[in-house]
Amino acid sequence: MTQEAHQKEVIVAENGNILIRAAINGVQITVAKRDLDNEDFTDPNFFDDDWSPAAATGFVVWQGTFLFVKMLQEELASKLVGKRVLELGSGIGLAGLCAAAMGAHVLQTDLPSVVYGALIPNIIQNTANAPPQPLADSTNRGESGDATAGDNRSLSPDKWRGARALGGGLVAAMALDWREPIGQQQSVASEDFGGANDPLEAEVILAVETVWLIDLIRPFVDTAVAVMRGSRRPRCYFINGERAQADSKSFAKMADVIAAFEASGCSTRQIHEAPSDEPGKPTKVFEIALLR
Repeated sequence: MTQEAHQKEVIVAENGNILIRAAINGVQITVAKRDLDNEDFTDPNFFDDDWSPAAATGFVVWQGTFLFVKMLQEELASKLVGKRVLELGSGIGLAGLCAAAMGAHVLQTDLPSVVYGALIPNIIQNTANAPPQPLADSTNRGESGDATAGDNRSLSPDKWRGARALGGGLVAAMALDWREPIGQQQSVASEDFGGANDPLEAEVILAVETVWLIDLIRPFVDTAVAVMRGSRRPRCYFINGERAQADSKSFAKMADVIAAFEASGCSTRQIHEAPSDEPGKPTKVFEIALLR
């Protein structure tokens, strides 16, 4: 990704959105985020059951996303390409869409208001010429399922059901609430993504700029660890910027997030650190694994 693609934002007058573009693996990804600086902006999801200040931030893009896209073309490629990736807290979807374009098979997740208000529209926009892939049959996945649009071909076990092709990979989406037991949140077939998916089938977990409030630490860590305890024992790649001051009572400290993972029986290893626009508040990248 070039420096220009890293920074360029194109203002779009309609619907109060801003378009962000990034090029990766020969594919240009374009996502729409909300223009929260617009004084006339009214949040259409304000009265949704799952609305919160934390959920509202899912409609924007944070600096760690661009660091992830850069690393995706370098050291993280081998960790994600060809793997069934569960992305937690996908927001408007830039990180996961870039991972799919690079060759990962990504299931993007977030709260329902974010998934249906921004994530699915961005996925459809970027995969407009690629129809959903057929579902796996019982010989491939050990589960029953009807193929999308009458197509009875089977899909290999490392693909998410109903996913859409993008670059070298595939992408699908589902709503996932960290405050609810993950085992009860298998997705159902939908008009946009033709099959049900189980997050516990992930081979890798991706979480980019997901935790900025103290209240999010425990639900996020519990959800990630629940997936890591699945049969595939996936590793989690966690990319997040430091936002808390030493005496912060609201913003999450990265050290507290890592401590919560370690207290839940995980090993953690910082694999990268990059400066941010705020001095003394770097963006860090961690590899997290469940201790055997």
